[in-house]
Amino acid sequence: MLLNRYFIYLLLLIILSWLVFISVLLYIDPFVVGILGVIVFYVSLGMALVGSFTLIGFFIRLNTQDITTDQAHAVSIRQALFFTVIILYILILQQNHILTTQNVLIFIAVMTLLELGIIIFKKQD
Repeated sequence: MLLNRYFIYLLLLIILSWLVFISVLLYIDPFVVGILGVIVFYVSLGMALVGSFTLIGFFIRLNTQDITTDQAHAVSIRQALFFTVIILYILILQQNHILTTQNVLIFIAVMTLLELGIIIFKKQD
């Protein structure tokens, strides 16, 4: 698939994901719907964040680093997933009233070590 066509589709899906997330915020009451409303909230937010971070990260890497588009895309998706997981983790902790600085710092350290492990493993290949 051509890169331009891919990013047009990705942009359309990002816009759709943000529209779904906004619709969930405006029209779904988690106290009435229950756990399904909360799941839809986190899934729609996660999809919107992954798409947005992927697109932003790809263009930053493409303009600042001397790497191929495939490499930039792979790194962008991986790091977008990491950022999204961190944000969703923080929101879930806040929802359960157990958000502390230590929890967040430990989780960010674990995600950073995971990213570092992936980078080291890729360099060995």
